[in-house]
Amino acid sequence: MDSLEPEGEGDMPSDLPDTPPAPPLDLAALPLWIVERGMRGLRLDEQFSACCQRVYDAGFPIKRVQMGMDMLHPKYGSHTFV
Repeated sequence: MDSLEPEGEGDMPSDLPDTPPAPPLDLAALPLWIVERGMRGLRLDEQFSACCQRVYDAGFPIKRVQMGMDMLHPKYGSHTFV
């Protein structure tokens, strides 16, 4: 009966790239940056766009982002940006 275990168990597959893993993202200052812009009264769409750009520039290859939040409004309950 043939074994389902690959030969050379424990060997790394040869098709993996030889590149080192990416360093961790440095986003420690991002929460303060977001709060400061919010306190200045900047429009939310501008803040959201700039935040996404900062994350992208830090090395996270984002292509699409969605943000949702509750709103205190008598007619509408939430707001979403894509």
